[in-house]
Amino acid sequence: MKKIIILLTSCLLVFLMSCTSVPGTGSEKKELTNNEIEDIIRGLVTGWSANIENLDEGSYSKLFHERSTVTWLDGSGQKRSARNPDAIIQLLREPLYSDMSLSSIDISSMQIKTQSGSGKPQAIIVNHNPGVRILFDFSKPVSEDSDSKLKIRDLYIFEYYEENIKAGEFQKWADKNGNGYLEQEEQEELYTAFVDYGAYTGMVRNSLDEYFDRNEDGFINDIEVSYAERVLHHDTPMRLYSFFPDIARNYIDTDGWNHISVHLANGFFWDVFDTNFYSMGRRNMKIWDRMADQNSDRYVNREELLYYVHLLGRKLSQMPPPPVDLKNPIVLHKGIQNWADFDGDGKFSENELEDFGWLIYEILSEFHDLALNPLDFYFNLNQNYFLEEHEKENVFIYLLSKYLKKLKKISLNLPKQ
Repeated sequence: MKKIIILLTSCLLVFLMSCTSVPGTGSEKKELTNNEIEDIIRGLVTGWSANIENLDEGSYSKLFHERSTVTWLDGSGQKRSARNPDAIIQLLREPLYSDMSLSSIDISSMQIKTQSGSGKPQAIIVNHNPGVRILFDFSKPVSEDSDSKLKIRDLYIFEYYEENIKAGEFQKWADKNGNGYLEQEEQEELYTAFVDYGAYTGMVRNSLDEYFDRNEDGFINDIEVSYAERVLHHDTPMRLYSFFPDIARNYIDTDGWNHISVHLANGFFWDVFDTNFYSMGRRNMKIWDRMADQNSDRYVNREELLYYVHLLGRKLSQMPPPPVDLKNPIVLHKGIQNWADFDGDGKFSENELEDFGWLIYEILSEFHDLALNPLDFYFNLNQNYFLEEHEKENVFIYLLSKYLKKLKKISLNLPKQ
């Protein structure tokens, strides 16, 4: 009996040893280290850079995953994408806005993340001349002998500037070389001034300050800064559709309107241009996230967010000021009509009238004290930039006297009980 037990025990040990991999036999799969992943990524990006102009099916298959996608967004907001080898090869041969090829991009600035928010390794190249950011998402590495090799899975190309952007009256101050066009550095300065406006009080520095220096004393005070913030960060976005309709349609959910509504504009600037908005990628798809997610994979990465914010900021900074002369009360009434035509088509739609009604309602709010738009100024009779209680009462009386008679004539056509 004892011999039988020993024999069975020996058989069991042999069986267990046969199921266990032995180091050095090649039966176990060794996980890739971060250093190994980085080395593979450097090799892939170097191969990509060296083969762009002569990319063929052979070199493509060595670099790209079989289900790779390329998303290319230029400085004007136009998107091109490709999802099969032939289309990707053709797209990567296209020049950048400055007629430079992708092969001329300096890859020495590459930053590698072996783990990212999307769960995949990433590499980011930032090139300032031209202003381009390139993001590589790689397939997930499994092990060094796995069939799933580390390759380029998704490629994003973001161009940050445009050529031949004319400097309007509102932007001439940024045209440093005086050639009538905004170069890359000038576009960036204009963008920064737009985003940061509201943090400065002091002497007038340029034509932008001159526009908001309402009392023409050569100094931008707190009240004028508040007005400037309202114009640049609220009223200007409302009119984006009339100047850049494709940008408004593709990057802002206008809900079918031909302008950005008051309610959407109220939170637009503080939501989108807050650094927390573009600090990291995420899957929590809020309204602005969905519009920034240009490859529609329901994960908006940080580079998509940065491009989205910069594109909208540049376009808004290139728009002219509101069509109203606040310093001339005689033409202010007509100016209100032009200002309230948010889509600039010369007539009032139902949506514009609805928003105009909300703006009137804002005046009656106890929290609305500063005169911040032409409608406010129309009722600010003493021109002291503050809406006082008796001026708000005038708004209410004006509405009653003008519209009460019309309201009495409306037949509601209620069903009989």
